[in-house]
Amino acid sequence: SEEGSSVRVLGQIIQVQGDWLEAKRYFAQSVAILAEVGEEYELARSRYALALVLYELGKIEQARPLLTQAASTFQRLEAQIDLTAVTNLQARLQIA
Repeated sequence: SEEGSSVRVLGQIIQVQGDWLEAKRYFAQSVAILAEVGEEYELARSRYALALVLYELGKIEQARPLLTQAASTFQRLEAQIDLTAVTNLQARLQIA
């Protein structure tokens, strides 16, 4: 869904500006929209973005299942660059 992806992009802009909580809200909205329409790849990208913000906010346990879901999708779709980003964050969560 174009709307779900657009909401994620807005979240990324807000994230760059340093408003993690507002970015989290946008990413969660993007996940909800994309889950409803079944856009697997874009949904996985939004799950990763949400997990990254949760990680930055110290909410590691909330981030883990999102990363697992994103990794599964990226692996199935053979989206190697995205999968690498997810596995790198998963490695950081193991240390935390």
